[in-house]
Amino acid sequence: MNYADLRRICILFDVADYEHIVPLVDELLADGKDVIAWTYAARGVIAKDYPAYYNVISDRDLTFCYFPKKYLMNRYLGYPADLLIDLCYTPHILNEYLVAVSPALYRLGLKTADPLWYDLIVDISGQEKEEMEKNAASVLFYLKSLRVK
Repeated sequence: MNYADLRRICILFDVADYEHIVPLVDELLADGKDVIAWTYAARGVIAKDYPAYYNVISDRDLTFCYFPKKYLMNRYLGYPADLLIDLCYTPHILNEYLVAVSPALYRLGLKTADPLWYDLIVDISGQEKEEMEKNAASVLFYLKSLRVK
């Protein structure tokens, strides 16, 4: 599957990186991709008004074991993405769970993630979390360059 073949893309990201993820999402949308993004906002994090294709999970959406409640899982699993892009730096059981159960055909993650769940890992070693916008641009560059048969 090549970049041109991708139609539906799901993105997981750290809520603190929202401003850095926006250019990636905007470019994917401009390329005609159907995009949905998910993040977790812990208690005390101020929520903003996000566009409709951003889903912010809060503590009230989770069970006491930090797993998503049924209505949230139905929404997440009801979006059969061609590609899941995990841009989370901070390890969190919720993120790992969402990656593991994702209905996406392919999963892409950063080098910081456990490679068990991913089809492609983008090595951004040497780059800091503060450079998330550059990291997101690198992911898009590799996606557009990749030719798979």
